[in-house]
Amino acid sequence: MHDLRSWLQEVERLGSLKRVRGADANLEIGIITELNCRRKGPALLFDSIPGFPQGRRILTGTILDAPRLGLTLGHRGADSSEELVARLEGKQFPAPKWHEHDGGNYIGTGCVVMTKDPDSGRVNIGCYRVMVQDEKSVTVQISSAHHGAINLKKYRDRNEPAPVAVSFGHHPIYLVIGGIGVPYRVSEYAYLGAMLGEPVPVVCGKVTGLPIPADSEFAIEGFCPPNQFRSEGPFGEFTGYYGSGEEQEPVLEVKAVYFRNDPINLGAPPGRPPHDYSYMYSLIRSVMVKESLVKDGLPDVRGVWFHEVSGVNFFAVVSIKQRFPGHA
Repeated sequence: MHDLRSWLQEVERLGSLKRVRGADANLEIGIITELNCRRKGPALLFDSIPGFPQGRRILTGTILDAPRLGLTLGHRGADSSEELVARLEGKQFPAPKWHEHDGGNYIGTGCVVMTKDPDSGRVNIGCYRVMVQDEKSVTVQISSAHHGAINLKKYRDRNEPAPVAVSFGHHPIYLVIGGIGVPYRVSEYAYLGAMLGEPVPVVCGKVTGLPIPADSEFAIEGFCPPNQFRSEGPFGEFTGYYGSGEEQEPVLEVKAVYFRNDPINLGAPPGRPPHDYSYMYSLIRSVMVKESLVKDGLPDVRGVWFHEVSGVNFFAVVSIKQRFPGHA
């Protein structure tokens, strides 16, 4: 909505517009307006005002309640003051404590984190966990061998803040792309575009310039200062146990937040398998290993499967056509 008339059409659809004909401009319009405001009444459109040409109108009482003020601010469907406050205040995104002994509340479990190699400019997408620290900062936990951690370390070595963006709600394909281990020299955006057969739509963050999925439900961006860390964890791991305790992890100072109306956070917390995304990892890793075995010349590979119950790491089955007893 960019003008008053389109706003009026929306308000009329809400049943919150009343037309008043014949009210006098001398005090009467003013008194009716005052009484209507006290009653938190509808928006009033005064027409047929005595002494003035037909069609010269006055509108009052536009933003007297939550639905109309919410509509004006871009938040359709806010039915109460409490709901409107919740939509507008800073603490509006739920961040659950997923497991009993977790060290904090994790807003990012099914999220994807965008970082950049400062040497090549190549953007990496990875699935890493994000824990809430306070209203304007989170910690990002990335194992040191992962591409995102390598990028952050390069900035630390330069004593420069590292740009980081995080998408929290998106198509589940991003979970697949962020977790399958695309080679470091290849951008996950390029890999995903090849899978889809078309470029991936993105928007560039106004603060970091990093590309963020254009269809993300909500996202944040900011910088990790080179020498700023805070306590993070423990967090329930994909094995169903706590693999590590409380550690010092990089702080992401949030500089901007972007979100759709009524945003949906994609949660994918790890747990004892089979659990949420373990099936996806079973499928992808089975395909990758089978392709590798065939490429390396192993004949007669019939099938490969990584079992979910082993955390998709510790138990893989390979079936081949046996050429002699005991052939494996």
